Amino acid sequence: MKTTFLKYLTGILSCLLLIACHSARTTEFETVEVEAPFPMDPIRIFNYPEKDFLITDYGAVEGGEVKNTEAIAKAIEACNQAGGGRVVIPAGTWLTGPIHFKSNVNLHLQENAVVKFTDDPQDYLPAVMTSWEGMECYNYSPLVYAFECENIAITGKGMLNPIMDTWRTWFPRPTPHLEALKELYTMASTDVPVEERQMAKGENNLRPHLIHLNRCKTILLDEFKIRNSPFWTIHIYMCDGGIARNLDVKSHGHNNDGIDLEMTRNFLVENCLFDQGDDAVVIKAGRNRDA
Repeated sequence: MKTTFLKYLTGILSCLLLIACHSARTTEFETVEVEAPFPMDPIRIFNYPEKDFLITDYGAVEGGEVKNTEAIAKAIEACNQAGGGRVVIPAGTWLTGPIHFKSNVNLHLQENAVVKFTDDPQDYLPAVMTSWEGMECYNYSPLVYAFECENIAITGKGMLNPIMDTWRTWFPRPTPHLEALKELYTMASTDVPVEERQMAKGENNLRPHLIHLNRCKTILLDEFKIRNSPFWTIHIYMCDGGIARNLDVKSHGHNNDGIDLEMTRNFLVENCLFDQGDDAVVIKAGRNRDA
């Protein structure tokens, strides 16, 4: 009798566990139906765990004088290792080098938070896999970068506002820059492996993107502000599924597109303000053999 009861109790507990797991899976994402003039899958939005990782808990110092690159990286790593949540940038001015995402991380910019990115090119080395005007290469790290990540977001009422003193001097296209572009074009058109297309050297001066999300899935960009960008402002490259909404973007530098959707599917852009020195919203299919 006791054995039968234990088997019965074990069966009930197993069923409850299966129901709980199924419930967790079904609430992990929300979906958004898009009324497009062509077939389009619903867009998924990841429900981030209610766990906050304040950058100040990892050594970040407010005031715009101390580089917080390492502190932000530690917060992102802790968030990722814990299964996801929000990496919180509090109100204030925070100086940093590149921010590199990991999966299941929502970078949340609180109201009156300003992320000031340095303009020292050495801060954006080693080079990472990115692209320049449709051609894949290794170049200076984008200021905000994600590669092969899932469930990533930037949210909140704060601002991304890079220092531009150095990047502005790179806006012109002198002979060394044009020769570098010819070299990259030749490598891309002759199928030279991307790892050998090293462009972050000498006086090539290929400016980094502000935000470059490369081969990522399930993206949310919501509500924050952008002021200034070294190159293309938001570059969504070979990604699947995402939303950019309620953004306030202003950048009047050289090649300052607002948002470039390149070889990307199932992406919605809505209720955004773009005030750009170049195109606002761009849909691209890559370039030549890299396309």
